[in-house]
Amino acid sequence: MPRRGVAILAAVLLASACGQGVDGTPLAGSPAEPWDPCSIPTQAIEATGLHLAPEGGGWGEGIVVRDWTRCVWERVSSDERYSVIALASTSSTLDDLRGNPNYRDFVPADFGSRTGYRHFYTGFDDEERCGLAIDTTAGVVSFSLNEERAGRDNHDSCSRLLEHATALADYLPPNA
Repeated sequence: MPRRGVAILAAVLLASACGQGVDGTPLAGSPAEPWDPCSIPTQAIEATGLHLAPEGGGWGEGIVVRDWTRCVWERVSSDERYSVIALASTSSTLDDLRGNPNYRDFVPADFGSRTGYRHFYTGFDDEERCGLAIDTTAGVVSFSLNEERAGRDNHDSCSRLLEHATALADYLPPNA
């Protein structure tokens, strides 16, 4: 075979090899990176009465939690202290959360133009910790509100969480 024919054959084989798929199953519509709750604009967070907590975004130095992003906001005043934690994952689903024994009592809850699922945490009083989870096109997004001291008797943690989630609903990824 002339050299030119060998070169053409090699180029065709190389091109066809590069066009082959890779092993594994891609997740349709899954982004490469989870949505980052800290991407919500500071002005939107502050308009709800919260501000970025000292631990802020991420998990803390030396802590790695695969496939989850995290952001923590807080409200601190003379009569209130609570935090709102937002988590997002492309690999976990709402069904995974429902199957987790650390969460209980899932019920639909509307916030803004969306419907999520309000839930409580095993081992905590309902008044001190409430959660809200929603499936989005970027994976599951979960919020929790954690009361930290006196003053919680005057407020329902789920009502507070729904107020914050409603104010931030437009900044979340689209519904799944």
